[in-house]
Amino acid sequence: MLEKHADPYPDGLLARLAQSGVNGVWLQAVLHKLAPFPWEPSRSERYEERLKNLRALVARAQKHGIKIFLYLNEPRALPLRFFENRPQLQGVVEGDHAALCSSVPEVQSFIVNSIATICRAVPDLGGFFSISGSENLTNCWSHGGGAKCPRCGKRPPAEVVAEVNRLFVDGIKQAGAKAQFIAWD
Repeated sequence: MLEKHADPYPDGLLARLAQSGVNGVWLQAVLHKLAPFPWEPSRSERYEERLKNLRALVARAQKHGIKIFLYLNEPRALPLRFFENRPQLQGVVEGDHAALCSSVPEVQSFIVNSIATICRAVPDLGGFFSISGSENLTNCWSHGGGAKCPRCGKRPPAEVVAEVNRLFVDGIKQAGAKAQFIAWD
């Protein structure tokens, strides 16, 4: 959302989509690119500009009767080196990355506050679409290995996944937004 020449939905495409009866489209998003990342602020560099560009895209799409939904795979796994000074945040490890454990209160706050930040900055956003078990490692149970996490391993997988989805909804509510939330496993 930084490069204006790389517009994923130019007006001509939005017009054609609207003529075809489309009333909503999605755009992939990463929370730490659209809201402050408390542990490593450089990951969020220029997030305000991204939000401004997203707000403009949402406004343009609205003129065509189309809502923009952000597709989330969150919280995003991070390189193992990120956790060297923050072991309390680390969840399940896959290769050279680990989940940002969603059972940790600081991670939960990050998710809620990030969603609220986006909703406040882009009040006409259609909503969010989340896939909790995709190709990306997100929560500790997203790839079935949650038993290896000292926190999530003590909880049923469905409880952890439902909690992550609830955190997204809590962020929407915290902002007082009318954004929708769609969950997919």
